[in-house]
Amino acid sequence: MSATLQVVAGSHRFDRFVNPQQQMADIVERESVATGITVEVEELQRQNRDSFMIPEWFLYTSRAFLTLEGVSLEADSNYSIIKSCFPYVAKRLVGDQDPRARKALRDLLYGASDAVDIERLTDLADGFSSYTTTTKTINQQAKGHAGELILSSGGVERISKSQDRKNRMVEAESTLTLAKDSADILLAKEGNLLQNLLIEESALAASARIKDSVRTTFVDRPKHFRDSLPFGMGSFLPPLPFEDQVEPFIRKTKQEVKAQELAEKLLKLLPQSKGGNPGLVTATPVSDESSSSAIQALRALEPEQAALVVKELRENVPKYAPLLRQLGGKFASTLLKTASFNIETTLAELESTGRHPDGVTRATARGLSSAAKRGASALYPEKSSVLEKY
Repeated sequence: MSATLQVVAGSHRFDRFVNPQQQMADIVERESVATGITVEVEELQRQNRDSFMIPEWFLYTSRAFLTLEGVSLEADSNYSIIKSCFPYVAKRLVGDQDPRARKALRDLLYGASDAVDIERLTDLADGFSSYTTTTKTINQQAKGHAGELILSSGGVERISKSQDRKNRMVEAESTLTLAKDSADILLAKEGNLLQNLLIEESALAASARIKDSVRTTFVDRPKHFRDSLPFGMGSFLPPLPFEDQVEPFIRKTKQEVKAQELAEKLLKLLPQSKGGNPGLVTATPVSDESSSSAIQALRALEPEQAALVVKELRENVPKYAPLLRQLGGKFASTLLKTASFNIETTLAELESTGRHPDGVTRATARGLSSAAKRGASALYPEKSSVLEKY
């Protein structure tokens, strides 16, 4: 049966003008993903008949996928059923809080490493965006066509303008639906994997930025000042006492470096999404240019679209504003807990290696750590999961 499925999924019409061996090579090259999975599972069952049996639902589902992909490959050799199904998978993984779905989502985003894969995160956002907007568009267009009247040939131009206006309204509704669905996930009161990931990675990236700023102010600038003195006078000036003392505390962890790199990659991708559908990551620093663009975009809206936007804002701002404040509290709490954890870890490492910091540095560090803990508990009492990554 495996060979039969393989031929069905990668079916290719043999042409009398083409070498049959080449045709067989094309079949192998165009073999579907569904075929590979099915064949592997069937072979696994054949080798372990006493251990398990393939459920009937899997066989029926895999055969359906094999048929669909086989027909599609016949029309387009570059077709991928996995890519076609991914928007639904992205929507399902993002919104499903089942433990198995959360594990699958984490495996998708992290892969075999301990850092988020930027390409996978972007694909997930694109898939979620595509599924949400497409579903909304299809539903709205179906409703519109259901009540559409057939006019005489003289009203063709009027129909065209009316349909164009309807299409723009559908597009606006789809964008607003995507924004609300994204907000429901990222601002969920009970929290979820994506929200925790956003908070953890943002807190780690912010911690890295803070350490960079402290290093610039208290280490790099004094060193630059000494190096800039004429006649090599800087070599006679010893480093300031706090330079050596603060150095271990501003050394970035591997997780902070990776989170900072992820944030920088995301910022580079954001300008490319202008004019397109917003994905899960849409927050950009507010600037005069972006504010002007937003104002121009609002002015370009038709009265019906503007009324729709105002209506949605009026209905949803009271709902999302408290959730946004809660998310800010979670982020600030996680950032403070990260700072406290880093300080305590650095002190323990210095003690274990015999590099004891002086009394002032030790007291200051412990005071900052204690203050950070109290602040984190005051902002958001629940335990943050950021420490689990260490």
